[in-house]
Amino acid sequence: MSNSAALKLLTLINVSAARSTARPRSIPASKVEDTTAESGPPKAKKRKTVIFGEELIGGPSGSGSPVVATGNSKGKSSKKAKVEIDSAPAEAAVRKSGGKDIELDKGDSDDEDGDGEGKGESTTASSMKTDAFHTHFGPSSSASYFTPSTIASAAEGKWTQSKLSDTSLGKLVQSVPEGIDASSLDGTKAKIIESLIEQFDNLPSSSDGQMDDFQTSILSLIGGYKDLFLSSLELNQRERTRDVVLLHALNHVLKTRRRILKMNEKLAHEAAAAADAKAASATSAPHPTPTSSASTSDPRDQGFTRPKVLILLPFRSSALQWVTSLLALFPPATQSQTENKSRFFSEFSLPPGVSDRLVEKASEWPKDHVDTFKGNVDDNFRVGIKITRKSVKLFGGFYGSDIIVASPLGLRMSIEKEKSSDFLSSIEVVVADQLDAMSMQNWEHVQFIFSKMNALPTDSHGCDFSRVKPWYLEGQAQYLRQTILLSSYETPEMRSLYNKSLTNLAGKIRTEQRFEGEQMKIRRGVKQTFTRFESVDPNSEADIRFDTFTKQVMPSVLKSAVMSQNTIIVVPSYFDFVRVQSWMRKQPDLSFAAISEYSSNPEISRARTSFFKGSKNLLLITERFHFYRRYRLRGAKTFIFYQLPDHSIFYPELVSFAFLKNREGDELDDVEVDEGEVSTKVLFSKWDWMRLERTVGTEDARKMVQPGGDSVFTFI
Repeated sequence: MSNSAALKLLTLINVSAARSTARPRSIPASKVEDTTAESGPPKAKKRKTVIFGEELIGGPSGSGSPVVATGNSKGKSSKKAKVEIDSAPAEAAVRKSGGKDIELDKGDSDDEDGDGEGKGESTTASSMKTDAFHTHFGPSSSASYFTPSTIASAAEGKWTQSKLSDTSLGKLVQSVPEGIDASSLDGTKAKIIESLIEQFDNLPSSSDGQMDDFQTSILSLIGGYKDLFLSSLELNQRERTRDVVLLHALNHVLKTRRRILKMNEKLAHEAAAAADAKAASATSAPHPTPTSSASTSDPRDQGFTRPKVLILLPFRSSALQWVTSLLALFPPATQSQTENKSRFFSEFSLPPGVSDRLVEKASEWPKDHVDTFKGNVDDNFRVGIKITRKSVKLFGGFYGSDIIVASPLGLRMSIEKEKSSDFLSSIEVVVADQLDAMSMQNWEHVQFIFSKMNALPTDSHGCDFSRVKPWYLEGQAQYLRQTILLSSYETPEMRSLYNKSLTNLAGKIRTEQRFEGEQMKIRRGVKQTFTRFESVDPNSEADIRFDTFTKQVMPSVLKSAVMSQNTIIVVPSYFDFVRVQSWMRKQPDLSFAAISEYSSNPEISRARTSFFKGSKNLLLITERFHFYRRYRLRGAKTFIFYQLPDHSIFYPELVSFAFLKNREGDELDDVEVDEGEVSTKVLFSKWDWMRLERTVGTEDARKMVQPGGDSVFTFI
């Protein structure tokens, strides 16, 4: 830890200690269950509570582990218990799924925190060693990879790569910090609470009421708390991926809360015992009866703040799907106790009386467009989710929530408004879904959020520092945080995020795919010309591309009688679009129209009509315009790609517009277009590798980026 960070932390601890003198250290027993801050031993008090639909009966709050009620009060666990908490050690339970074992957590025995107390000490210690939740996120992480040398390797970006293979996920690339044996990271997985598995089997995505091979493969990877980047998710895999990731995230939250509440019980029990001993010594004979000196050896079970899981999503409709799936993982009794559920569905669905035209006319739109944009597509939202023993509360304050669901924009606006990102200081699991859609918004927001993750807080927020885990105090939380990235394709920005912001010592895994190429979908006979320009430095690539376009491509286009009209120019970046548009305006006698994602509906309509009727020879568009609108642009025969689109499916889709038939009522006659009349021109450099690979295929892309030799490649 740096000197400035240490000074900042000491200041926080001193301020917290000064404040604590003005208020009692213990939390009232009525708040043991729902305490917003993760701190403070509760006062001993008899109570009756419910854990996911099962009644628990205990003596004083700190008198050992509660037991599941079975109709009598003898403390025998019910066979129907969803989450068993029994005084006897839990037996190991394993379920086979997709050829892989899923270890079930039936309750951790009465030594849940592994402090050596209770009847099942030896069994519990053994159980904890086989549960990645305890080894990875324990008070003092017992993972073999958590060492000063591996932390230094991760901080310096020194990683060792190895190849893996999975029957469902395909080829994988695993990276671990230098000095770690990758084979030693594959054994320990997080045990899944049995009640969650039972609820998971009832989800629509479950295959025949059970987890399928694809979901089992994902759970096998993330269960060891490795980072995971799935960069080639297909439409039919989104729901299944979402459900299994939520299973893992909710399992983490429930076990975290259970551990904290259990520690509260123990601290309350010790406080009550100490008070009784003190009272007895004050009133007894000169030789009082000795009391037990046993105490909780290590009560450190918390972070600085309560939120443990962050889910980043691009649209409200995405949040609606994720939260709906999350609630479905709770038993019906808990679902019925969800606070603000009606408000959530109202704010994250379409307004009453508004119909979804995409859904009503789904056959007229590409499937991926319908799936992405159906429902409420507002990109400014944030909601905290608080999970207690009895219920789930939506729209809880961030500092009182366990899970935060937000868009990058919504979260950034909240941080800048409050001038604080302390609620991100103790995040342990991050999920970012639909990164492909986020890349079409503002990627800087995603980078901003990750830059604020796991930083030391600027305020104590009621934190009891005596219960904060040491690796939080040392500023090492980022080296244990798990990040799960989900996207339908990969971009250099995503890879940069993966390389620089994911520093999990347990390792990180990304998918690696070979592509056949989207150009295979283009009709045979269409001439496709790819021109490579050389660029040594990626920082100067934009200027070289612009010079190549303006000095080589456009002069040849304007000299051609065919290409100088009925031509669409596609520019992925809006900044490049503005630059190209400015240049085109300066050219004499250049007839063109321009449309971007910021164009109004009247502007779009005028541009499309003028281009179709031939009053404008060229049409300049951005990739984001096509991403958001997905209009069929008729009247084009030549397509110039200033740069290949990130969405590789846009390449054949745009070219197919040349063969669209006119709609009924159009002034112009319907003319059959021959494939020989249609052509494309594409500019690319070696820095466009990911775009090029998805467009022309892995094999051809490798040949085309090789330095020297031909720089022009033609496909017919």
